[in-house]
Amino acid sequence: MTSLSKIMMAATATALGFAGTAFAQQKEVMIGAQCDHTGPTQIVGVVICPAQQDYMSLINSKGGIEGYKINYNELDNEYKVPPAVEEYERQKGDGAVSMMVYGTPQAQALNQKLQEDKIPGTSPGFGISASADG
Repeated sequence: MTSLSKIMMAATATALGFAGTAFAQQKEVMIGAQCDHTGPTQIVGVVICPAQQDYMSLINSKGGIEGYKINYNELDNEYKVPPAVEEYERQKGDGAVSMMVYGTPQAQALNQKLQEDKIPGTSPGFGISASADG
């Protein structure tokens, strides 16, 4: 299992812990994700982001995690902070229990919100050390 796979599994398992009884009947958990499909780092985003989607589909094809299917909700933040913040709020409102953030400026802008909202956040190689817990 690759490091990214381990990180994604750990984030998903953590998200399931936050899912609580609200998801007990649905047997589904929403993971919010942001990518850059159209901005200046799209050369990376168009590779990483479909791979994340494929991995979530693979997990679901094997029964999910402890019976929970992953509703993977990915949005294009264009590698810009304002759309990233808007997307975060939308995904949080839609019930995301974990968030994959794309981009260092976006991680910096969302760090405090993630902590206040108690939503675990991950990033595929971007981010800031202040986001670390522990």
